[in-house]
Amino acid sequence: MGRSLCAYLRNAHHVRSVRQIHAITTAICEDPHASTHLKRTSLALTRKLEQIIDLPIASAPFLASIWRDFRELRGLLEREHGRQDLMPPPVARRPRVRPLINKEKGQAEAAALEV
Repeated sequence: MGRSLCAYLRNAHHVRSVRQIHAITTAICEDPHASTHLKRTSLALTRKLEQIIDLPIASAPFLASIWRDFRELRGLLEREHGRQDLMPPPVARRPRVRPLINKEKGQAEAAALEV
């Protein structure tokens, strides 16, 4: 497929299903630019996924082992790519402005209150 390791890593941070894991591992196996170790690790996980990918349900311990192996694969991607934080930093929340009523003067004053 020729995708970069950076793209795989970015996609790996957004994975929410076993099918998404399968798509990433299959793509890594087919990528000519991926390292041998990365391909071997992806192939092992792909074979494991192919046992359950078409089933409506799988055992919890087996699924837990798949997610554990995927976390290891993601760690390997991060080590090979050399960057740990490809995700953008979270955006700081701005304090919401809420009017306060001054009972003595009857006027509304704006004050920043962090919620």
